[in-house]
Amino acid sequence: MTAEDAHREGRYVVMGFFSIGVGVEMNRRENMTPLFMNMLAAFIQIVDTHYNKLFNAHLTALEQDAFFEVFFELMVAAVTSPTPDEGRNRVRLDAAYEQFPLMAELALAVIDDVAERRHLDITLARGAFFEVLYTGFASIFDMHQVFPKIKVALDINYQIGLESILTDMILGMRAMNIEISEYIDDDTDILISDINNSNIPAENTFIWTSMPTSLEFEQLRRRMNIVKADKFEKMHGIKLRYEAR
Repeated sequence: MTAEDAHREGRYVVMGFFSIGVGVEMNRRENMTPLFMNMLAAFIQIVDTHYNKLFNAHLTALEQDAFFEVFFELMVAAVTSPTPDEGRNRVRLDAAYEQFPLMAELALAVIDDVAERRHLDITLARGAFFEVLYTGFASIFDMHQVFPKIKVALDINYQIGLESILTDMILGMRAMNIEISEYIDDDTDILISDINNSNIPAENTFIWTSMPTSLEFEQLRRRMNIVKADKFEKMHGIKLRYEAR
């Protein structure tokens, strides 16, 4: 085994230890070297820069603390294996932009920035870090702060129980800033009802007289993602790299 191969294997052993919790204590922040903590601070600063460009806001102290827990393993991987390995992960941008388009946009901006700073191949860097970054972002950020509000009018005649269940299901969607009303107003985005309304576009109208199937509910979620992305682009005057379709 060459010295280079031995060094690579050693890095993977360290990563393996951390992945199963060996050598990691509960108060691990206190166990980190100043160099590692500086790297983490630099990473958070890069994220904050692109977060501000995208959302016109800065990371809160609570979000920065959450970064340490959510992205600790990622930072260990970046230190122990500074060159992304080909084939680590296949990036599914289509799926990412269907689920969390704004978080996917932020993840790409951060990865491309880091890749340029460290002279990494962008394709390999995206493959290594995209999934963990964009899902991590989606788990951390306050949806009411970063996402435009989607107003849903929910009015199904004589179906109070169904309305209650649908309200819980809709409000439980991650990465959505949703307001539910029983009234149709000028700013209503989505209508869920048993009758059509000429003021609401057909593509934003869901006629449900009974519990929707999983496919029907998925169609609602996808449409809300499109509405969210469209409203975000209009609010901030930007165009996302990929369509949220």
